Amino acid sequence: MKRKWMRAVVPMMCACNPAAGAPLRLGLTAGAARLSVADPDGPTAKATAPDFGVVAMLGWARDTRLQLAADRQAATLAASTTDVGERVERTGVSLSYQERWRLSYHLKPWLGIGLGYAHEVDTLRHTIDSGGFLAAAYPDRAQGVYDAVVTADESWRWIRGWRIGMVLCYQAPLTAHAATALGASVMLSRRIF
Repeated sequence: MKRKWMRAVVPMMCACNPAAGAPLRLGLTAGAARLSVADPDGPTAKATAPDFGVVAMLGWARDTRLQLAADRQAATLAASTTDVGERVERTGVSLSYQERWRLSYHLKPWLGIGLGYAHEVDTLRHTIDSGGFLAAAYPDRAQGVYDAVVTADESWRWIRGWRIGMVLCYQAPLTAHAATALGASVMLSRRIF
């Protein structure tokens, strides 16, 4: 069930119309994200999670493009006497409008804003007492979350049409009691059309 969304995203990426001469670039990302959760039952600690994703970039004009991204993060937040500990799993998609900022001859990052949607599952929710024993247990939660997304990326030519780059992404929930993610990833991409 968790991988079905990936089968839906790939055809959406390929459905972009390259006939108008707009370049389409597909890529893979791998990195880390810092997750924090606004839990309804109390404060939580922050945790770093592996962040893997796919991305499609469709050129719109010389310095503008659309970016469709899908990613997944999973982390365990530590419990304490004051913090709710839990396992967070987050799978999402986002669409961003990006513009290239030509800061210098060699530095031309893409900056963008957009909207995203994520399916978030919080399990093993609990607190512990001062002796490290279970103090309280809370039911699992699953919800759909809308996000405001801010992106920044830069890439450089590598070999045989491939580009390598860095991606920064901040996902702030528009839904109450959801996870916030700040990620940094390495991207490997190739122009398709």
